[in-house]
Amino acid sequence: MKKILSLISSAVLALSAVASVPVTAAEEDYILHSTFEEGTEKWTGRGSASVKTVTGKSRSGESSLFTSDRASDWNGATVSLGSSFQAGEDYAFSAYVMTEDTDAPVTFYLTLQYSDGSSDNYPKIAEVTAEKGQWAHLENNKFSIPAGASNIQLYVETKESKCSFYIDEIVGAKSGTEIGEPSAPVQMNKGDINYDGVIDSFDIILARRGLIKGITDKKALKAADADSNGVFEINDALLIMQFVSGKIKEFPVVEPVVVPGQQKYTCEELTEKIQSELVNTEPSSSHQEKSGVKYGTIKKETYFSKKANKNKNYNILLPADYDESKQYPVLYLLHGFFENEDRMITKGNGTMYTRQIVGNAIASGEAKDMIVVVPFVFTSATMNDATGFADAGSNEGYDNFVDDIVDSLMPHIESKYSVATGRENTAVTGFSMGGRESLQIGMKHGDKFGYVGAICPAPGASGSWKWSNSDEQPYLLMITGGTQDDVVGLNTPEGYHNNFNRNGVPHVWHVVQGGHHGDDSIHSALYNFIRGVFQATDGAAGGSTTTTPPSQTTTTPPSQTTTPPEQTTTPPSGTTGERKYSMKEFTDIVQKSLVNNEPNDSHMQKQGVQYGTLKKETYFSKKANKNKNYNILLPANYDPSKKYPVLYVLHGFFENENRMITQGNGQMYTQQIVGNAIASGDAKEMIVVVPFVFTSATMNDATGFADPGSNEGYDNFVDDIVDSLMPHIESKYSVATGRENTAVTGFSMGGRESLQIGMKYGNKFGYVGAICPAPGASGSWKWNSESETPYLVMITGGTQDDVVGLNTPEGYHNNFTRNGVPHVWHVVQNGHHGDDSIHSHLYSFVKAVFQATT
Repeated sequence: MKKILSLISSAVLALSAVASVPVTAAEEDYILHSTFEEGTEKWTGRGSASVKTVTGKSRSGESSLFTSDRASDWNGATVSLGSSFQAGEDYAFSAYVMTEDTDAPVTFYLTLQYSDGSSDNYPKIAEVTAEKGQWAHLENNKFSIPAGASNIQLYVETKESKCSFYIDEIVGAKSGTEIGEPSAPVQMNKGDINYDGVIDSFDIILARRGLIKGITDKKALKAADADSNGVFEINDALLIMQFVSGKIKEFPVVEPVVVPGQQKYTCEELTEKIQSELVNTEPSSSHQEKSGVKYGTIKKETYFSKKANKNKNYNILLPADYDESKQYPVLYLLHGFFENEDRMITKGNGTMYTRQIVGNAIASGEAKDMIVVVPFVFTSATMNDATGFADAGSNEGYDNFVDDIVDSLMPHIESKYSVATGRENTAVTGFSMGGRESLQIGMKHGDKFGYVGAICPAPGASGSWKWSNSDEQPYLLMITGGTQDDVVGLNTPEGYHNNFNRNGVPHVWHVVQGGHHGDDSIHSALYNFIRGVFQATDGAAGGSTTTTPPSQTTTTPPSQTTTPPEQTTTPPSGTTGERKYSMKEFTDIVQKSLVNNEPNDSHMQKQGVQYGTLKKETYFSKKANKNKNYNILLPANYDPSKKYPVLYVLHGFFENENRMITQGNGQMYTQQIVGNAIASGDAKEMIVVVPFVFTSATMNDATGFADPGSNEGYDNFVDDIVDSLMPHIESKYSVATGRENTAVTGFSMGGRESLQIGMKYGNKFGYVGAICPAPGASGSWKWNSESETPYLVMITGGTQDDVVGLNTPEGYHNNFTRNGVPHVWHVVQNGHHGDDSIHSHLYSFVKAVFQATT
């Protein structure tokens, strides 16, 4: 350890020498700079071309964009330039291209596409001839975008070649901007945060700094995640230190632990993942019913359509071994014009293999268990089916389904079957006219559909082609077109693709080479789409859906010197609810058992251990006069015939009900810490409630630290927890009431409120904690009667807290000391205003609560 500290001290003195990727003085002036280090960066395929990011081939950095499946010279990679590039202005452009696909030299063009109001135009910006395997530079220091140009796009194409190629380091800037030479290609190595090719003391410094201030650069963040579990945390910094000191020779690989309902991928990340995994033609084995694989059951049913004022048919594919005690996400699958509910599931141009494609994907673990609903789409109170493409009533009958699915079909499915609700559990895709409707459904009802697809969609879809609210933007949007489609052509789906491009909406553009307006394009789309749906989050997070996380197999990280507290005193036998310890005795026991850093294995989901179930719910707040959210963690094997004590955990300023249970600065391990403590017998079974604390009838959230209304919104919760939340929890769940069964703790502003709650309502809360509490708590700092004095008060502060400092919690500690109130004073060495201090506190606090009485 001395060696490490010495290395750190030496490195601090030389901090200015830390290597980093150079940034040219002009880079801040780049309007467009596509490096492809963070995905496709809104570049998509043009025409039939497909694009994906690849590593190991780059002009600079680690990654480049690979363009393939080009059926024509003009097919290539394209990006919308948006409003940052103005018509009539001069710009400098630069791009690097390379091909390994042909022995002959290839001529590349960097081309602009724009509309002048009457037609599209395609002026060449730059031209270069590239030799096989060599990066070539496309550049033009002064190119004028014509006056009046709109819908401006930039793309890379070739002359008389359909070769696949790589592009990298695309830059657009005002004319006169110096576009610097890109840095050399690099390779990412775990632990090498500054990318200098060596893991050394400089990386230790950057890791420690990253724990305090965070790491915003995605490349550096990826390198800092030494154990590859998807989160940069304290353990990664320890591993880097151990590597530098020679204690370990390689980094372990730890499987990520994902809390149910937590988002695993952003829209951009899931789009990139699915785009890079697309197949043109699904394997023929996906159509087969394989030995040992169970396939779902198809049933034909009816639902009452309010819009049509009559019953309508649908087919439903229930998963194999459908179990009503489980809840399943739902994919709605829509047919085309002059078709019916059989088309997408049993009868197409030939045999439809939807059941087999879905069943095989589920069996292989590539898709989640799901219900598939294939309705009769046409919805009219005066017509039974469409009569013609040009007939207004026929088109209206299809468009009516945009609302009918939400008003009638979904409520019917959710009432009749065991369905996981919420947009994260609901998908829609369709073929031809059904594809047009699925796009309109997705744009109009983004709050209900998290996954949207369209297969060879028909013309006529209308909408904004974007989502103004990020909460309504799909996790995945996928448009499929076939190059041999002789009904809507490739140009119709490509038009929709371009609409989303112009608005900067991430989406998968799937071109089926040789695909027709029929079964081949449908099967290809379904094969890819079902592997993307319901993958952005783990488990269900919407409504009151309950999910139990699967057990995780993890690699054990290096052992820690700290050990969990032991039970040092054998409790005397006595009557239920009787005190086992005085406040002073119990405080001493907990103080002696404190640990600075909880063991790493307290964060893990261990083999054979059952963990609690997370649910998101709402309660009516009298103080706010509206419903408010909360998360609740029910113990494993929750039994309504038993009574459970309750721990309320409160978040900080500008945070919400997810902060203390699922989402922190990194991964929150509350579920694992509590579950492991219960399983080891160190903690009692308990319910944990994490509410949205801010409580106001006139504001939805805080607006500023100095704003009186914002502070009042938090202070209102002192009464709201007693007047509204506790009665709701006690009426809805099987709760052991009384102060001996009720605890509260909180972080930052939540810590300030937990102290005020404890002082004002000592008759209701027997255990009170505060983690890095914010300033401003007021009260008597003592209790006048034994019956209201908590069994335990615990205050935690971190020595590296750069928000409230150590002095604020220490001030509260001093207040209690001056009044002779026994309490635990827990100082987390190197603890910050964040996850590390919270985890350390929770690890000790959950082992103490509800232990003072029998």
